[in-house]
Amino acid sequence: NKNEYYICPSISNYLINQNVKEKRLTKAKPGLDSLTPSEKQILRFIAESKTSKEIADDLHISFRTVENHRTNICTKLNIHGSHALLKFAFENKHLL
Repeated sequence: NKNEYYICPSISNYLINQNVKEKRLTKAKPGLDSLTPSEKQILRFIAESKTSKEIADDLHISFRTVENHRTNICTKLNIHGSHALLKFAFENKHLL
C-alpha cells in the first residue's frame, strides 16, 4: 500500500529508545510539558552553550526577556543553582 511506511529495524529501535527517554525525562521533570514554545526555544539555545546575550541577539529580544525565560524554565522544572539549568540542558540536549 502506498500509504504505508517501512523502516529498517535499527531506525525503529532508535525511535523507540528516543520515545522511552523522552517519557522518562517528562516523568522526572513534569514541568517540561508546561514550557511555552519560547521557553523550549531558549532551552535549546542553552543546550548549544549560548549565553543570554547571544540568545537575545539571535532572537532579536532583550537580554532581560531571555533572563525572565530562564527563570521561568527553572521554576517550572524545579531546577535550582546557577549552573543547574545549563547542566540539565546539556544532559538532555538530544531530547530537546
